[in-house]
Amino acid sequence: MGSDTVKPPNAFSLFLWNPNTKECLGKTGKSWCLLIFFFIVFYICLGGFFAVNILAFQSTLNELEPKYYGKTSILGGTPGMGFRPQPDTEAVLIHFSVSSNKTHSQYVKALDTFLEAYQPVAQQGPHFITCDKSMGAPADRVCKFPIPKLPGCERENSYGFKDGKPCVILTLNKIFAWIPELHDSISIAAANAPDELLQRFREGSIGVSCNGREEMDVQHIGQVEYASASGFSAEYYPYWNQDGYIQPFVFARFKNLKRDVAVNIECKAWARNIHMDSRNRKGIVSFAIMVDN
Repeated sequence: MGSDTVKPPNAFSLFLWNPNTKECLGKTGKSWCLLIFFFIVFYICLGGFFAVNILAFQSTLNELEPKYYGKTSILGGTPGMGFRPQPDTEAVLIHFSVSSNKTHSQYVKALDTFLEAYQPVAQQGPHFITCDKSMGAPADRVCKFPIPKLPGCERENSYGFKDGKPCVILTLNKIFAWIPELHDSISIAAANAPDELLQRFREGSIGVSCNGREEMDVQHIGQVEYASASGFSAEYYPYWNQDGYIQPFVFARFKNLKRDVAVNIECKAWARNIHMDSRNRKGIVSFAIMVDN
């Protein structure tokens, strides 16, 4: 009697595909083609605009020389200092036990790695030359830097760690074209340098001194010996971003630290244009050493 009724499609089905208007998702095939074409052209133009800006920006850069350096840069005109060994770049405590090689093996390994670039075999080639204080560092050559000799700081002696007299490497951070304004024996005394530095200071170098940070640390630090007795020799400056450049360093050996106590140490670099600022770590480096029995 009755005939089957055809159920009309719901609105969502018609949105997906409308057989009457031949529309998919509310657009005809022609509309979809125009839309896709528009976005292809749009993103090609956007990518081209971005590439042109990158090329324009790179054209202002010099691979060998920063645009801003010295006092005009964010670093300013004063280099910071660093120390080794530092297996963990966030750690400032060197903690080991004289009776356990395992506790200081990581520090010995870190010093081995750092000193690889200073081995004679690594300082060969036409770009390495022997410099002296009269010539300074040329812009297209690298001054050879032999590892300073300090009794007790040899590799065979585990850099003093096995004796509880650790050797620490002190460095000045590299700042492009920075030239130290060196102290003489009169001006360094006027700068309130410690007496022990005044006794070993030699003109023609950046003085280096280490002492306890607080009064209690001063009592616990004991005697400190230095290779490159006065400090950083001036012939290795300025730094010109030379290929293969190796920065000079100073060995400091802490001969009789108080045992089982963390001794906070502060080392300073002394030059007329090094303006020390412990808060911003300029011209100063702080770390701690704890030697267990």
